[in-house]
Amino acid sequence: HHGVHRVEARAAVENGRGMGVLKKLDFEFEGVARCGIALPEGTADQAMWSLLAEDWRQDAESCDVTARSAPPETEYRRVSSPSGRAWCDRVPPLSGDGVTLRELEANDIPKMLTMMADEQVGRFISRPPQTAARFREFIDWTHRKRQTGSYLCFGIVPAGEEQAVGLFQVRKLDQRFQTAEWGFALGRPYWGTGIFEESARLVLGFLFET
Repeated sequence: HHGVHRVEARAAVENGRGMGVLKKLDFEFEGVARCGIALPEGTADQAMWSLLAEDWRQDAESCDVTARSAPPETEYRRVSSPSGRAWCDRVPPLSGDGVTLRELEANDIPKMLTMMADEQVGRFISRPPQTAARFREFIDWTHRKRQTGSYLCFGIVPAGEEQAVGLFQVRKLDQRFQTAEWGFALGRPYWGTGIFEESARLVLGFLFET
């Protein structure tokens, strides 16, 4: 079985929150890519981080998941995928403590446009779609790329809500998808709530275990 064995992450060096949560997720700092990201106001240096499958498994084994109030489908439970590529046909929903991750839908567009239009969110991400029509095109694109087996996109849906307020994108960096890179964005009202860290663990668990 050849699955993802390395996840790479990048964060603008000025993005203290972004780098802080990578540390909490046990990512290792690898260096700085000078002027590695293009932002609306120019370029910025990017800190490079990575997490290996063996590090993730050790972290998961050290956690007492029975003490948590998460639903049965936790980040440490293998998602049923007999063929190993069933996710290419359908992204399975991932449920955690206070959040569900699922594929983006047209119903998410109004909320996502509002969340991504925030200047504080836009400081550290590539420019998102600016209109409902463009966002619909983006969602359709994510579905097509997923079907090729080269890309995944999860919408972040807080408990008690119906629309996504952020997303994770994962793309393969080699032919077998053994090395992946992720990108993410979350609406500012949800910063500091713990939703991001829980969502990140769900995504990492799916990548390393499925």
